[in-house]
Amino acid sequence: MSQVEDVLTALPACVAGEVYRLPPEITLVDQLFVELSGEQPGCVALLALADSLLSNLRVWENLILPACYHRHAHTAQLESRVVDALQLLNIEESVRKPLLDSLPSGLDIQRKRELVLARAFIQAPHYVLVEPLWLDWASDLPLWQALAAQSVVLIVGGNEGRPLLDVSPLRDQEMQDQT
Repeated sequence: MSQVEDVLTALPACVAGEVYRLPPEITLVDQLFVELSGEQPGCVALLALADSLLSNLRVWENLILPACYHRHAHTAQLESRVVDALQLLNIEESVRKPLLDSLPSGLDIQRKRELVLARAFIQAPHYVLVEPLWLDWASDLPLWQALAAQSVVLIVGGNEGRPLLDVSPLRDQEMQDQT
């Protein structure tokens, strides 16, 4: 089995609110993201240091369109998640409308990262793929904590979290066979 197949086999045993570490040799994060997205559209968010906001869309569109596209909830519910996300980021109400109406190109890197995190929260994915450096930045944020509580967090590299393949149904079967 390939690395990606091993990971896909282990995922059904994972629990939301828990943090799992992908195998150190996994180098196919993009392929894993595509596979998960193909099997369950909209079920996975990727939090990487690369800027992933579309510069020609307003912030509001960047936040809400992925969840709308995958029909995760009605627009009113998504709008409520936007408000919740902005509150968890401590963005004052007077700043919200101008921010949501702006284009990402005029925002600093800190604000862009916050908005990428907000988009993931709004999408309410089952799985969150996250780079260790991203996690270092976000781990103390209430918005990250809310997202991590509702999702299976998969860390791409690093030493945090339970090794994913330790929860694999195949590994459980191997352990039973040895006894």
